[in-house]
Amino acid sequence: MCNSFSCPIDGGFSEWTDWEPCSKTCGGGQTMRTRTCTAPSPQHGGLPCYGSYSERKLCAAFYCPVHGGWSNWGPWSECPVTCQGAIVNRTRTCTNPSPKHDGQHCEGPLEDWMICAADPCPVDGFWSAWSPWSACSVSCGEGLQVARRGCEDPPPQHGGSECPEEVPVPSNITASVHLTEDTMTVMVYWDLVPAESHVDYIVFQVKTPTRFGSSTNTSTRDWVTYGYVPQGVSSLPLRDDEGAGLFTTVFDVRLLARSEFGERMSGEKSFNVAAYIPTGISSHHLKPSNLWISLGVLLVLSWCHIN
Repeated sequence: MCNSFSCPIDGGFSEWTDWEPCSKTCGGGQTMRTRTCTAPSPQHGGLPCYGSYSERKLCAAFYCPVHGGWSNWGPWSECPVTCQGAIVNRTRTCTNPSPKHDGQHCEGPLEDWMICAADPCPVDGFWSAWSPWSACSVSCGEGLQVARRGCEDPPPQHGGSECPEEVPVPSNITASVHLTEDTMTVMVYWDLVPAESHVDYIVFQVKTPTRFGSSTNTSTRDWVTYGYVPQGVSSLPLRDDEGAGLFTTVFDVRLLARSEFGERMSGEKSFNVAAYIPTGISSHHLKPSNLWISLGVLLVLSWCHIN
């Protein structure tokens, strides 16, 4: 039998608690469970519980998923045109980082698009067809007819070039020296410009020594205008006769083409004149190479004749 004092009761462990949530969801963490010395608690000098009050273990030891991330956009592709618009693109990759271990793929487009060189293409101007000839400016005698055209077929647009200056004007300049007993005269001619070329009127100018004669007489006069004519038929008396014999000189001819745009000068054409003047009438003909100048015009004049 025991005495009047209570008997000692040794402590005993309770049941283990449930494992706590893992400290990590992936990549290795820890979890823990505990128990207490309460089943029963030590009493009246009883012994305490002997053993571990807690346990720990690894958890979520698998690799964490790596979600994909976009790289920077690459350069735009080269635009295949310089105007009127086209499509260029650029790309990126899901490699920054790449998805791993069931990680999510990148969200969004792999490719980006845009329009390049969207401005309209330049349109070069070109001449329209010539209008019909107008009525003659006079009812009798010699007058003028007018034809017009414009830089409008098409007009220059979006930085395109103006109409080309492509119209040919006087060519095949020729001259003849007419000799008489008391006068030497130069007649200068050039071909009429074809009607379909339609140029403005031509200014005919000549520069020559004051006289035919010896090489010691080299003084020249300024350019002299001899008329606004479609065909050169100007008479240029160049010397008074000093007797029969061989005479040489050089005279220069140039043509000044005019239009509503302004004027354009041809190159100068030199004629070497060598003439033996006998007593009586003779002539000497000169045929230089063709001469061309170009002029784009809006207005053209043509000679007309009404009896």
